[in-house]
Amino acid sequence: MARTLLRVMRGEFAFYLTEGSKGGKKGGARWALYRTSGFGKVKDGFVFVNSGDRARLQAMTNDGEQMDACQALFDSKKRRAYVRRCEIRGPSGRWEGLAFKPRPQECAT
Repeated sequence: MARTLLRVMRGEFAFYLTEGSKGGKKGGARWALYRTSGFGKVKDGFVFVNSGDRARLQAMTNDGEQMDACQALFDSKKRRAYVRRCEIRGPSGRWEGLAFKPRPQECAT
């Protein structure tokens, strides 16, 4: 489960720094910086952050500096699209609706 470490907002834009586990044999922390716009309605994507950048962001105390640093970090790295994971992916099985509940038509956000 992801844990939010940092939240910075300015106007309609917000950045969230989250920590998640990488899993597998070489487990460890993995950090991602998400950006939203439209007061959280539009998810613009995320970038992966290394431990040095994460420590620098958390050490800043001024919100303006944090926002500028988050924007610079978000622009400097390869952006990944946000994918809604609440939907079931793949073709439906033959037992759907009988042994399992039918799939919901829309995800609740």
